[in-house]
Amino acid sequence: MSLVTYTPLHEKFRSVAEDSRTFEAEGRPFDEADMLLTFAALDVLGKADPTAMFLHFGNIDITGHAKGFHPDVPEYMRTIEITDRHVGKVLRALRSRPTYGNEDWLILVCTDHGGQGTDHAGGHDDPDVNTTFLIVSGPSADSWLR
Repeated sequence: MSLVTYTPLHEKFRSVAEDSRTFEAEGRPFDEADMLLTFAALDVLGKADPTAMFLHFGNIDITGHAKGFHPDVPEYMRTIEITDRHVGKVLRALRSRPTYGNEDWLILVCTDHGGQGTDHAGGHDDPDVNTTFLIVSGPSADSWLR
């Protein structure tokens, strides 16, 4: 299952995912696309039994390009906080599944790049761009990290 807000990712996943949906549309703001993606993820977790899920929230990147990729940029930080709430809703839905106790979910949260100013070009040589984070959680996280 792939739910994304960036159509090029959808193009990559739709040939390999059991279901792939994009929420990017001409004229639709990315904050709305991220919200619709969240609702779709909640629906899938409540009604289906996905083997794996990939979610891509695009509004942080869009805000970084428009306002700046830096913690001193209030709009950027607000977008990160909103996306964090989306992820929290998805995690609550995951944990409330009746079969959750018998499932072995590995949760990975990451970004594909950082940024400097309103860009991330030349990232291979710029630590502000090529340094990212990875959060690993779930019952099998210890064995996955070994």
